[in-house]
Amino acid sequence: MGHCGNLSRAILMLLLLPITAQAAVVELDTDAGIIATADFRNPDGDGDPVLILHGFLQTRDFPTVRRLAGNLADEGHPVLRPTLSLSVPRRSQSLKCEAVHTHSLDQDVQELGQWVAWLHRRTGRRIVLIGHSAGGHVITRYLARYPDAPLKQVILISIAPPVGRKPAAGEPRKEGELAEYSLAYCLRYATTRSAFHSYVDWGPLQMIAAMTGAQIPVKVLVGGNDKRLKPAWLERLRTGGVALAEVPGAGHFFDGDHEFELNDRIDKMLGDGD
Repeated sequence: MGHCGNLSRAILMLLLLPITAQAAVVELDTDAGIIATADFRNPDGDGDPVLILHGFLQTRDFPTVRRLAGNLADEGHPVLRPTLSLSVPRRSQSLKCEAVHTHSLDQDVQELGQWVAWLHRRTGRRIVLIGHSAGGHVITRYLARYPDAPLKQVILISIAPPVGRKPAAGEPRKEGELAEYSLAYCLRYATTRSAFHSYVDWGPLQMIAAMTGAQIPVKVLVGGNDKRLKPAWLERLRTGGVALAEVPGAGHFFDGDHEFELNDRIDKMLGDGD
């Protein structure tokens, strides 16, 4: 009898699991002719549709992004979590710093624009765009390029401008020629001159102008213990008129107990959206 009772309770719990646990992998034929993929959860949710973009060289399965997507789906939001292709068809793994990098910020932005359009067509509603770390850098460029995009608001988590260094021997003169740069946390980053500059030339001034000039609310959330964010950058955000909020003690990835604080803050920001 005890065994049957436990089995009945287990079956009942399975039946009570939220339908938001369901997820599907969807594909996109990008304008660059590369197949990109995304995870789409809770497609029929009645909350604002959300698109979450990962950080530099990562994928949609990066823990900060994955955990936040799960929470928002469970809260009733349709959630699209794409992996930027970075010129790799159906990319499923993060790229190593030492790989050859032919992708550019412009390609990332174009791809993001296609995913936003896809989600807007699928749901018929304006999108909440969320970016973590360098994903926010891509989003600021997207805001500048597509001012009339079907967005409701933008939330940028742990955002920072990219830092790069040119090759010690000087940059290559020929277009398309590879050289060893450094970019973000990659000390050895093989790329072309134009691809490198597509990232670093979109710097703090351009990013802040895109955030404050957007036609929809743009909010920034940072951790009070984020060692990757320079004090000068945070001061520029504050004095530049950006809506900035801080979670005391949280690091760049909002892991540990700060995961729940991140979820609570994002829930509140979504509730405050116009």
